[in-house]
Parts: sequence; structure tokens; C-alpha cells
Amino acid sequence: MQDPSLKFRRRALKPQLLGIRRAALATTALIPAALMAQIAFADPVAGPLIFDDGGETSYGADITGDIDVEVRSGTVILKGMNTFTGATIISEDATLALDGQGRVNQSSGVAVNGTFDVSSASSATVNAISGAGVIDVGDKYLNINASTGSFAGNISGTGGVNVNAGDLILTGTSEVTGQFGTGTGASLTVGAGGTSGWISANVLNFGALTFDRSDGGTYSGKITGTGNIFFTGGGSYVLTGENSNSGSVSISDGTSVQLGDGGATGKLGGSGQNSGSIANDGMLIYNRSSATTYAGVISGAGELRQIGGGRLTLNGQNSYSGGTTVEAGELLVGGTDVYASATVSGPVSVYDGAMLGGFGTINGDLTILDGGALGAGNASAIGTLSVNGDLDFAAGSRFNVKVNGGTGASDLLAVTGTATLAGSVAHIGFEGIYDPVSTYTILTAGDINGEFDDVSSDFAFLYPVLSYSETDVVLSLIRNDIEFTAITTTPNQFAVAAAVEQLGGGSPLYGAVAMLGEDEANEANEAFDSLSGETHASTGSFLMGNSALLRDAIGQRMRNMETQGSAGVTISSKGAPATATTPVWVSSFGSWSDIDGDSNVEGISGSSGGLMAGVDRQLDSGWLLGAAFGLGRSSFDLDDGSASVDSNDWHLGLYADRSWGRLTLRSGLGFTSHDVSSERDVSVGAISEQQEADYDARTVQAFGELGYRIDRGQAALEPFINLAHVRFSSDDIAEDGGAAALEISPESRSTTFATLGLRGTHDLSLQGTPARLEGAVAWRRALGDLGASSDNSFIGGGGFTVSGADLPRDVVTLEAGLGLALAEGSDFSIGYAGQFGDGSRQDGVRATLKMRF
Repeated sequence: MQDPSLKFRRRALKPQLLGIRRAALATTALIPAALMAQIAFADPVAGPLIFDDGGETSYGADITGDIDVEVRSGTVILKGMNTFTGATIISEDATLALDGQGRVNQSSGVAVNGTFDVSSASSATVNAISGAGVIDVGDKYLNINASTGSFAGNISGTGGVNVNAGDLILTGTSEVTGQFGTGTGASLTVGAGGTSGWISANVLNFGALTFDRSDGGTYSGKITGTGNIFFTGGGSYVLTGENSNSGSVSISDGTSVQLGDGGATGKLGGSGQNSGSIANDGMLIYNRSSATTYAGVISGAGELRQIGGGRLTLNGQNSYSGGTTVEAGELLVGGTDVYASATVSGPVSVYDGAMLGGFGTINGDLTILDGGALGAGNASAIGTLSVNGDLDFAAGSRFNVKVNGGTGASDLLAVTGTATLAGSVAHIGFEGIYDPVSTYTILTAGDINGEFDDVSSDFAFLYPVLSYSETDVVLSLIRNDIEFTAITTTPNQFAVAAAVEQLGGGSPLYGAVAMLGEDEANEANEAFDSLSGETHASTGSFLMGNSALLRDAIGQRMRNMETQGSAGVTISSKGAPATATTPVWVSSFGSWSDIDGDSNVEGISGSSGGLMAGVDRQLDSGWLLGAAFGLGRSSFDLDDGSASVDSNDWHLGLYADRSWGRLTLRSGLGFTSHDVSSERDVSVGAISEQQEADYDARTVQAFGELGYRIDRGQAALEPFINLAHVRFSSDDIAEDGGAAALEISPESRSTTFATLGLRGTHDLSLQGTPARLEGAVAWRRALGDLGASSDNSFIGGGGFTVSGADLPRDVVTLEAGLGLALAEGSDFSIGYAGQFGDGSRQDGVRATLKMRF
């Protein structure tokens, strides 16, 4: 028998072009591994070109001609731009690898029963793939360009596969983690109707993607693109990825698709107009714990189930006919009034613990089972839900209703058939303004059978009543006998609540409070606090406390004149100055203060700053007489941030000073004009306003101090006693801002401050510059009634008195300072003053420049 093979000796072959004709090779060409030449088959050859050397062969030349290439053993690496036109066959124990520009016939298929390695190829393209081996793409992509092929093996790597034309059927499990792609007109099919074939990578689909298994599976990848998706084979598929495909989806009869596995992900379709459509002839299941929206159209003869704990919103005009079950979570048919045309098909059943709502239409009968709930609109908006069929409320079911007292609107169920009533109506409080004469139609039907078993409301001050006709159910809200004051916990809240009650049902404030929920006691009391206007009562305390800034500036000036160059905190000098000059002085000051609140009153935090200037003259009689003028700005906020007050301040002071030996008398009169602006936020249910007011106020004070000097060499001490009487008054106040605006009566308050303390000073030289260190400590007590209050009333009546932040009764004051004699006739000083009381603190700084002319 004639040997059908052509034999080569490796020693005789040179790396040049080798031509083989049919006469020389009857059936098969056996190519030694060492052959590195270009092989050209000039005529058709009956048999394949076989690599069967068993080792690793790297072949860089080109293979051309009409010939099949088969790798039977070992590893063959093709690096050439091969143009042979036959098939490529990889046996079970063999590996064919493409490197760089290396390739196989791009117009014929590759039968992969061993390993096809394209991880090092610059561009790997085949006509089709078949077999049950392994394809390693590495981080590259394998392109399939034309024919249909079925592959039962494993595709691995971080790259992917592009099906540019034809149909690739995968019946093995592909572990590639990159991406599958389908071009227009191409298709990728996972499975072939059995129980094998799966992918986990993402799919960019511009053609068709088909899942075809009898048992289904869980796909966690992400599908994008405009291509179509088909689910068939009778299996149960679970998709947990956030797919954003915009093409159509088809679910065949007997097949189910579940979106989500109870977690927060799993969907089909993009958003808005890019949602695509779903032809459901099987079963479509939503099982998510989070909210999701589908705006496309669901058609077909299949069923839709909502079984997840989250909210499913369907905004499309769905026409599927298999019915709908809401077994858990919530289904909204039309999420807002923009999607009032949304529909789902009946029959619809709502199970125990589930909820149905929306703005759209139920096309078919609707049944609310024991424990199920039905409402219209959504959680934040009133709406109408229509039922084109019969409505049946089972015993134990619930109808949730929202009303808006301000507009008279309410949720509505519009039923074309018969409404059979049982269960309960739960009125869900919705912010608004209560109108005692309003009624709300909550259900209309072609016919009404029975009544609801119960009706309840979550309002604290209203109770609901239902009335029935043959076609309507009407809800009325009646004021109960619980007074507004019953839920208050502080005197201010009680006073405001009583005043609001006096306004009566025609008042927006009364209506807003009446519609607060019974579980919102804290909200109601916060509303009463915001209505109180306590900030006006606290204003007097703050500005009276700031009166010390004028006293301190003038007192500091008098002590400076006594010492002729000391500054900060000073003591009496050993004698009056000999000069008769007229000094001019300028002092800047700033302070930061806090007064704590309590359960009834909010604390305040504020700051003040300004500039004082004055002139004085020493008389021959020993008296120092002077006048001062200043301006400043003060402001404070309530600690909860709900109100603020600003004041532009104008100061005027007169003072007199006289020493008799070691004893010194310091006295003065002060007047401050306050140009006050206030803002406060009011929030009561549906009312949210900002109240503003501008008004005038003033502070008048008289003060005197006696000090006795005790000299100790370079140091000196001065015990002192100080009395100051302060009177604050304000004009009447009218706020501008809406229904919660207040009118505040004029206020007048007086307080006397008594201070007992000790000052000390020590003279020294700082590099030749005369200087003085000074300090003081004192106890100050405020005498009389310190209670801060204001008499307020709502426009139209409802007067009440509220408290504000009080001045502290007792404080400890600390002062420290340093004075420098800068040059002939000029001195500079800087000082600190602090006040510390129970629940209060004030820190201040001061700088003074004195010049003598």
C-alpha cells in the first residue's frame, strides 16, 4: 500500500518557501516541528496539515492555500498572517496559540477540543467556534464574524467575546469576567434548552441575547445596549444586576424571570423612554428590598408578581393579561400624577403586609385581602387611583386616606363596578389647614355594598367620621375634646397653645395645629415654641447685660486719668495730676456672651463690638469731668438657630471723678439707643414662615463707685464697691411675615447691679518703657426681679405672656490688663474682662489710646 504521507528530514529542510502539490502529497502532510518556512499548497489537497510533534512549536511563517490545519499534540504557536482557507482543528490534548499578528482562517470555523489561546494575539478573529475545549482570551477579545456555532467548553480570561455576526450558542460554563458583545443582527444564546450553559460576565447587546435553559439560573452581570433579550426554555431566571438595556424583552410561556433576590439590586430596562418593553407570556417577578421604577410597557398573557419588601413603581400603560399579585412591599401604578395614564391588568390581589397605590388605573377586579392595604397617590402626594372593575375589601384589610385641609383635596378611589366594603379606613394625617366645614369624598363606585368596619385617624385633635350613599363614601374630620394645652410640657408652650385655641377654627394657625398628628407631640410642642416669640423677651436681657460695656469703658477712662499712664484695670493714684491739659481718648471693645436656657427657654449666644471716644478736663477743684460718645453693633442667636437679633447701638456718657486722699469717687450717666432688627423662623404643620421686625429700644443707666487705695511700694491695692442702676425699654413691635406674626407690647425693665471687689497694680519697666500690670476680681449681684418676659399676641387676638433668657443673679468678674507709656503725652493699654455666672459667661477685650494736648 502506498504511504499517503510526505516525509521530511529536519537536516535537509531550509527556511525557504516550500511548495506542495497534490502529486507529491496524496492525503496528509506531516510537518516536523523544526520547519520554519512558508508552506504554500498550490493545488487542493485532500488531507489536512497536521502538527503532531508533541512539543512546543513556534511557527512564524505564513500558511496559505486551500488546506485544513490540525494540531493533534503539543503546543503550536502561530505568528504568521496565515491565509489558508480550510478549517482549524485543535485536538483534545493539544494547544493552538496565536501570538502578535498570528491568526487562523477567518472565514472558517475553529473546532476547539483542546485549548485555543488568543491571550497574546493582537486581534483574534474566527468565523465560528465549536467543540468542548478551553478558549483563553486573557485580557483580549475574540471576534466571531459570521457563522452559527455551538460551543460546550469554557471561555476564560478577563477580556471577552464579540459576536459580530451569526449566532454563538454556549452550552458550557464560561468563566470569562470581561464582557460578551453582540453586534446588530448577531446573537448570543446561553444554553440549548437543557441544564447546561451559563455566563457571568456583562453583556453589551446590540443584537439578541437569549437565555435557554430548562432549569434557569442566577445572572449577576449587567446587560446594556439596544438589543433584544429572550428568556425561554421553561426555566426560572433570577437577575440581580442593575441592567439598563433599552431593547425589548421576551419571556416565553412556562418561563419565569425574577428581578432581584431580596436585596437592593436587580432590574431590567433603562430609565424613562429608554426602558424598552417586556412581552411577558410567562411570569415576571420583582423581588427587591429597595425601590425601583419601570417606565416601559409590559404586554403578553403572563402574570406579574411583586414579592420583595421594596417599592415597585410601574409608569407604563401595561396590557399583560395574566393578572397581578402584590405579596409584599408596595406597588405604585403611576408614581406621580405625571403618570396618571399608567395601568396594570387584573385581577389584582394585595396580600397581608403589602400595599397598592398610585395615580393610574387597575384594568380588572381588585381584591384587598386580610392584612393588605390600599391607598391612592403616594406617600407625599394626594391622588386618584381608578379601578375598571369591582373592588373587594376583605375583613382585616385597610384603606389609607390622606386629606389636605388647606385645599379640600383628598385621596380618591374611583371604581366603575361594585365596591364591597369591609376592613378599616385609616386616615393618615397630611399637613394642611383644618377647615371644620370641609368634607372629603374618598371613594366613588357604580354601587356600594356594605360599610367599613372601623375608621381611625392619626390626628391629635381631630377624629374621623364616615358617611355613605349608594355611590360615595365621604370622610369628615371633627374637632375632638382634647385641648391644645393638654400635650404641652413647658409654661411657654402652654401659654402659646392656649392663645392659639382662642383664635378658633377660622384661624390658619388654629387649623395648622389642629392637623398635627397624635404621634407628633414633640412636633406640636416645637411648633408652639416657634410661635412663642421668646426671642423678644430675651432681647432685653442681652442688651441690659451689654450695658456694662459703656460703664467699663468710662470707668476705665477715669481710673487711667488718676494714674496718668496706667491702663487696663487701674487704681487710684497718690494724687491728682498737676497738668491742666484736655486729654482725648479712644477705646475699642468687643465681647462674646452666652446665657444658658432650660426646658422652657432656649439659650442665647451673642457678641458685641464697638468704639468709644471721649474728652475730659481736670478742674482746679479736683473734679474730673468728661463726656463720651460711641457706636457699636450687638447680635445674638437662639441656640437652636431659629431666631436672631441684631442691634446697631449709639452710646452717650457723662462722667465725674473726685479723689479725697486715698478715697476716690467715680460716677457717670449713660444712654444707649438701639436700632433693633429681629428674624425668627416659624414652622407649624403646613405653615412655614419667617417673621421679621424692626423697632427702637433704649438703655439708660446711672452708676457710682467708691475705691480706697492702699500702697505697697511698687504695688497697690484698692478695695471697691460699685452700684449701677440700668433701665431698658422698647417700643411696641409688629412683626411682618404671615399668619404667625406677633404684636409685642412695649417693654420696660429695671435692674440694679451691686459689685464688691479688689483691684491690684504693679509698676515695672519693660526695656526702659514704664509699664503697669493690673488685675481685679469681684462679685456682682443683680437685685430685684430678673425674670425676662414679653406680652405677645397674634394678629386678631390670642394674647399670651412668654418668658425669655434671664440675666444671671450672681457672677464673678475677672479683669487683667497691661498699660504702656508710649511717648510724651500718649499711653496705650489693652485689657481682658470676664464674667462667669451660673449658666452664663461673657468674655471681653478692650484697647485704649490716650493723648494729651
